[in-house]
Amino acid sequence: MKKAALCRAVAVAAAAVMAVGLVPAGSITEAFAAENSPAATLTVDLDPKSNTGDIVHGAAGFLYGVSSEGVPTTNTIVPLKSKILVTKGAVGTEHPYGDALDVAKTFLESGGQQVQMYNSNYYGVFGVTATMDRYCEDLVNYICPAVVAWKEAWNEEHGTPDNPKDTIGAVIDIDEAIVYVPINEGTPAGFDFALSWRKYCEAIRSVDPGAHIAGPNSFYYDLAFTAGQNMKTFIQYCADYNCIPDVITWHELETSCLKDMSDHMQRFKTVWEETDWTKYNEANGTEGIPEIPQVCFNEYAEMAYCGVPGRLVNWISRIEDEKVTGCLPFWHQANNLNDLAASANEGNGAWWLYKWYGDMSGVTQPVESSTEYDQLYGVSTMDESKVLSTTLFGGFTGDVTVKLENVTKTKAFRGADKVHVTVEETMFTGFHGALDYPPTIIEGAYEVASDGSVTVEVDGTLFENAYKLTISRASDDDEVGDVTYTSSGDVYEAEDAQTSLLASKTDANTSPYYYMSQTGEFARAVDMPTGAVLEYTIDIEKDGLYRLDFVYGNGQGTNRGDMTSHDPVNVIQSFSFDGEEPADEVMKSTLWQTMTGIKSIYRYLDAGEHTIEITSADGIDNGMVFHDFLRVTYISETGDSEPAFTRDFEVEESDFNMLVGNTDSTVSTETKLSGYSGSGYITGLEQRSVPEGGGVRFTVIVPESGLYDIDMIVHSAEDAADSYINLYVGNTAVTLDRIVTTVSVPASADWQTVSAIVFLEKGINVVDIDGSVDLDKMTVSEGDYSDASTTFEAEDCIPSELEDSIAVVESDGASNGEYVAGMAGSYTDPDYLEFVYNAPEAGKYALTVYHSNEDIAGTHGYNIKIIDKYAVFEVNGESDSPVFDVQPLPEDTRTVYYFVDCGDHDPTTVSEGDEFGILNTVTDQIYSEDETGYSWGVEIISDGERVESSGNSEDHAVYTTYQQTTRDNIKDGQGKETTFRYAHNQYEAGIEPRYVAYRFELDPGKYDVTMGMSNTWGNGTNPTLHFIADGIDEVTKEIEVGGQVTETTAVDLTNAETNEKGRVELLVMATTDTPSVQVTYITIKEYVEPTERELNTYTMPDGINSIDVSGDLPDDVYVGELTDGVIWITDMRSVMNDTDRYFFRNSFSDDTFDEKTILLDLKEGENTIRIYNDNSWNVTFGGTTGTPATEYLKNYTPNFDKFVITPISLSDPGKLPEYSLLNQRPEQKPDTAVVVGIVAGAVVVVAAVVVAAVLVASKKKKGAK
Repeated sequence: MKKAALCRAVAVAAAAVMAVGLVPAGSITEAFAAENSPAATLTVDLDPKSNTGDIVHGAAGFLYGVSSEGVPTTNTIVPLKSKILVTKGAVGTEHPYGDALDVAKTFLESGGQQVQMYNSNYYGVFGVTATMDRYCEDLVNYICPAVVAWKEAWNEEHGTPDNPKDTIGAVIDIDEAIVYVPINEGTPAGFDFALSWRKYCEAIRSVDPGAHIAGPNSFYYDLAFTAGQNMKTFIQYCADYNCIPDVITWHELETSCLKDMSDHMQRFKTVWEETDWTKYNEANGTEGIPEIPQVCFNEYAEMAYCGVPGRLVNWISRIEDEKVTGCLPFWHQANNLNDLAASANEGNGAWWLYKWYGDMSGVTQPVESSTEYDQLYGVSTMDESKVLSTTLFGGFTGDVTVKLENVTKTKAFRGADKVHVTVEETMFTGFHGALDYPPTIIEGAYEVASDGSVTVEVDGTLFENAYKLTISRASDDDEVGDVTYTSSGDVYEAEDAQTSLLASKTDANTSPYYYMSQTGEFARAVDMPTGAVLEYTIDIEKDGLYRLDFVYGNGQGTNRGDMTSHDPVNVIQSFSFDGEEPADEVMKSTLWQTMTGIKSIYRYLDAGEHTIEITSADGIDNGMVFHDFLRVTYISETGDSEPAFTRDFEVEESDFNMLVGNTDSTVSTETKLSGYSGSGYITGLEQRSVPEGGGVRFTVIVPESGLYDIDMIVHSAEDAADSYINLYVGNTAVTLDRIVTTVSVPASADWQTVSAIVFLEKGINVVDIDGSVDLDKMTVSEGDYSDASTTFEAEDCIPSELEDSIAVVESDGASNGEYVAGMAGSYTDPDYLEFVYNAPEAGKYALTVYHSNEDIAGTHGYNIKIIDKYAVFEVNGESDSPVFDVQPLPEDTRTVYYFVDCGDHDPTTVSEGDEFGILNTVTDQIYSEDETGYSWGVEIISDGERVESSGNSEDHAVYTTYQQTTRDNIKDGQGKETTFRYAHNQYEAGIEPRYVAYRFELDPGKYDVTMGMSNTWGNGTNPTLHFIADGIDEVTKEIEVGGQVTETTAVDLTNAETNEKGRVELLVMATTDTPSVQVTYITIKEYVEPTERELNTYTMPDGINSIDVSGDLPDDVYVGELTDGVIWITDMRSVMNDTDRYFFRNSFSDDTFDEKTILLDLKEGENTIRIYNDNSWNVTFGGTTGTPATEYLKNYTPNFDKFVITPISLSDPGKLPEYSLLNQRPEQKPDTAVVVGIVAGAVVVVAAVVVAAVLVASKKKKGAK
């Protein structure tokens, strides 16, 4: 069905050669909007006496919205005025991204005020089963020490509000900003929620006395407590034991919460008022009822509707009604602000809703809707200083009447008989579909009725879209009724189009579940495997250039269950217009088939009916590529390609900055001078500069990175001297000094235009302005300054000595047909790329990096665990990389008495890298005498247990009734951590506890016994190790087993009783109350007292190298433990204002190259830029509900395609800098130099004698692509 601004339906007849796909049964219908009436009314009361308080912007919070430092960019966050980020707690391993200590600076820099840490994410799997005591120990030993060290590094870099060192230190008290959340949705709370809460608070504050702590964090109000407890009993317990949460948190995740949220808040307020505060007041020296702490719904909204503007406006509005804070939930991905960011620096349609919300200022006004709670609703503000009323609404399919009452009771519109009305629409654009600017669908002058109201009819609204209605002053030239109506585009649903037999209409019911646009109750999309054909028939009203946005999903190659085979690919589909020759288009991976993106095609179309036939090429499996809908938007009368960018910005609609502690703005809208555009101009820029928190701010979105013309209409007094205007690009909420140019303004009695040329990066740019002039309008337009940029292909930047080490991969997605594969990180001597750039003058330069990365780490039921990667960009040999003294582990020369490879399928051989002990000649056996004369082997424990055989003559492993090895792979030489002996059928036989046991004969003395443990099936998490010999106390040790675990225990048998041979018999046993237990190997060595150095040495994840923490460590790292014996390094560059380390967002496919722009500080003349990764290890994966993930992933840079350097501004407009032809790789000789820089699109080859040079880097063809 075609859905347009006027809701016209166009019937599409099926051609004889096409077949209509069947509607699948059992489809999910929740995502289809609730049945709406054809019309609805939203009523807004603008009476100042009715205002509900200052706008809080509380709903713009995120759970796992930021995955890494700078991912997504601060540009995407700053305009949203977000306050709360909830994310993985310090030293967390449940996910490979979002560690609070890594992302806090990015968020707080962007204007955030609080980072809540889900500390239970320390464990590898959600639904934590760790005991209360174990969790307290982990908090004290591992989690809190890392947080304290990070806070100390923060204060060292930024200071405190009482003693600040910079602007962020002046506004952020880091103890208040970093908030522990020890319990999430009821776990780990054991048998007593309230007691566990108190114990966790005590554990945290024993290490971090200034800690702020949030709870109860239940999945629904008043739920997720243990039996007999609820919110009332919890608050009373906390009052009695003086452990009241600093932040009250719970979740509102169901659609019904839209109507229940207000009731939940009222019930909580009642609980608070009825609590007996006697003991609390005695403990704190206070009286009466304390003030209610901050309340945060730190997870809100349903899975299906994240990223859907029309639904989310309802959530925003109701959270704003309650004047609390809230965070979008982590249903999908961690690097996109919970489905708001289309890429690292671009927003989708839902991002624009939150940007509008961030733009709102002043006080909120009451809103009422004529529909049910889950349909039409909105939020409205009135800002008298801006002379602007703003209302956001949506969630309804049909015609909406917005009635604004008491307009003339406001100071801004008192006595007005007309107002200027603008209505914009932000559409559902899929999840990766970027929206540059929402279209304006209604604009003009409206009459103010005799009762002081204004009524605006918005016809043809769609449930999934949101709308912004603004009222400003009408100019004298505005005529009532002179209103322009513009369509935001006609929408054609794929499921209503014609399909071939190979295509099928589907409900696209996948997990994770994503919203897809639909017109019916069942089918939401069309599945398009190889050979499938989909044909749209569209109706064009008038000749012109159109943009056709095909919303689709491509999950081909994604395997969230196996990180080793995960290989997302871009696919090919051909597009044929009106039967013409089809053209192939690359449909980039969207990571998941229902996580949709956009393929945009510009085409000139005549008025009338047109067909578009889409055919899938080879390599597309069933259920991997879906088409959702097509939006057709009129662009212009002429042209056949995307037009050059130009955009006007009325400054009275900009953000009037009130930053770094300012509570007011010196800027105001005026109309005293004639000749302005829009509804006025602004004054007061000179009263408070941008670095002081003043000025005005624009969000400028551009289609490509490069230099742009910025024209500003300004007014200075006729006799004013030295008037100026400053332009800043890339400022944040606290870093306000990124000035790019100052433009002189001549004295004049008239409005005049002054210009600048500045660099803007693709997507979102934060542009600030201050100066000594009045400002009316800013225009940003695309210019032809390609000559100012210099391009370096990554494959041309490989030093000759590394040509055999660095791989070059062929790819159709790369600019030159190939890219440099990710380079391994290293603390000591990493591989690197290098090039020389000859800067015409000293200063800041923009380096745009084209990169890719598709890797994941670990598995999950619905979150695909993509990882970001980083690289260091070292300039002229200076870097802030931490320098470790990494040394090989000293060779262990201790005598090995026994080496047992438990479950080895050929005990007569030993696997590579291992050796027999001096007392055993086979790797596994039943307890008996070895050829060495010493007895050892599997101990038969239970009645009825006997020696058995696998029944396979080629399998020589040892089996008993209740202690066996796996029979899936009986190949020899698998490695000691691959095979294992486990408790077989003991649970079913009622054996308590389950066990694996070995007995060894040893001479009296002291020994180190090392046991390798695994948990392949996830049912052997908490074993106890026993070491038993006659005459001595039993030695026991409880451990947690997530993946592969090695545990060494010292056992002193010096005074143990001996047998008739004069030997001690040591029973080594692992037992458990869980269904099974697995032992991979046992090694018994002589015990040697560790040296002081050995006690202070941490083994690196490779098991080969180590670092000594007793000596001098780099200032910018914290070295601790993840768990006993497992190193954990926190890199403090994450708190620094300046670093040369940059993270790059996962691009979903190695063949999709995204871009990220960083700033380099260069000297005049030659500059050497070196690119590498300075860390050997990255993230961990694995773990269980009771253990952290301890398996480390090797660290690599992202793949690199090319690097482009551009000045951040051209100080003299129209004059380009002169570039030397010395931009070349430093190791090349003058007689064979190949210049890497591409200037003005041409490859320049300079040499005393030009000789063809051949790059000898290793190349490989990526098979799947």
